[in-house]
Amino acid sequence: MMLARNSTGQVLARFARPRPDLPLLRRSQLKALLLAGSATPAAAKPSIRHISTQKITPEASTSLLASQRLHRPVSPHLSIYRPQITWYASMLNRITGSVLSGAFYLFFTAYLIAPVFGWHLESASLAASAATLPLAAKAALKFVAALPFTFHSWNGVRHLVWDLGLQMANVQVMRTGWAVVGLSLVSSAALAAWFDLDRSGSCMLVRMAKAPHEFLISALSHEIKRQLKAIGNDQTTTMVVRENARAIEELRNTTLNLPGSQRSPDNSFQHVSAVQPDVVLEVASSQHEKCLKKMAREYLATTAGRIHVVIGVKLYSGATKAAKISVWRSSWITPGPDGGRRLKIVKDPVDQFFRDNDGLPVAGALRLHLSDFVPLESAAGFEGALNPLIEIPFRLLHDALDEGERRDEQTRMFRPPPLDYSVVEESSDSSHDERTASDELVVQRALKKDDEHRAELPDPSYIE
Repeated sequence: MMLARNSTGQVLARFARPRPDLPLLRRSQLKALLLAGSATPAAAKPSIRHISTQKITPEASTSLLASQRLHRPVSPHLSIYRPQITWYASMLNRITGSVLSGAFYLFFTAYLIAPVFGWHLESASLAASAATLPLAAKAALKFVAALPFTFHSWNGVRHLVWDLGLQMANVQVMRTGWAVVGLSLVSSAALAAWFDLDRSGSCMLVRMAKAPHEFLISALSHEIKRQLKAIGNDQTTTMVVRENARAIEELRNTTLNLPGSQRSPDNSFQHVSAVQPDVVLEVASSQHEKCLKKMAREYLATTAGRIHVVIGVKLYSGATKAAKISVWRSSWITPGPDGGRRLKIVKDPVDQFFRDNDGLPVAGALRLHLSDFVPLESAAGFEGALNPLIEIPFRLLHDALDEGERRDEQTRMFRPPPLDYSVVEESSDSSHDERTASDELVVQRALKKDDEHRAELPDPSYIE
């Protein structure tokens, strides 16, 4: 029917053009032509299909619809495509972005409410908690934490390159995708191996070199050495006691090789006949108490009794000023049913607080014996009068901690004085005190920097 109408239109257009050699058609003739062209042959008429309806139940209708849906064409799934680095990188870019942003929001929210619930989420506490993990666990944890960050960062650089209209060909897109994967793995491994590891890469070291920490260690160590020296010079005791007291040395800066890890205690004492320290001192400034307990157990359990006393000091922070001291000891006990030796680790029944929540001293003393400072195999021979008492008053520890906090506050409030002097250097082959032009320039720059720094500082009169 449409074809017939088009043909008629062409014919009429042809007749509508002026033809001087043909006569004009009459209205009746033109109408006859239109009726003839629009007529549809009987064979072209559409056929009529009669349908019938049937009433069915809702259950049968649902079943029929489900069976019809099974025969409908299905859209293609990911499984029919060959894996491509392009869509893998696209998906991972969105996933890592969501993971990073979600993790940051959760952590910062928890950090804000941590003081309310008593959580320890400060950097020093997290680092100290991680320090107690095995080396493999630490490396794996840091690698997993770094991988989303590095991948999202490198892939973001890739997108910035695309924004410049570069590397847009299919081959280039695939090449840059694999480059992002390689850079992400390498940089994550580098971050996991770099931060908080010593040069050998075999341990994580956490040192809190603050004044309260250092003053407490110095006071406790000094008092132990003083009393050991007094025992060594006491003529009322036996020669064996005096010689063993003199044979104990302080090892302030030392690294202990333990199975699977290394440790650098805050201080330690070692008998000259021992291959490892007998007494280890650890002060936890911000670490959780569980970390202190894990370190003590590691010292005692992995050295086969060579380290047999661990003194742990916990300094609380925040609203409380409390501080306490704990002692762990190890000893060999009767062989078990299999005949093997068993090492027993015992903690003193009561944790001894030497400063209360208000920062006031608590009565009492830390009690050690000479047998704690000699090798475990020889300690059994020191009993009664042959085992002198070493007693450190809690008041001494409290005063050392207070002095350290006072020094720490002074250091924090200290403002360097202005450089209102000139520097004159005289070499060994010079006979005058004149400065060179470069020396003068260095001093002038230092004075200018100091003036700028002092201009940014607040007025000291407003500092409480």
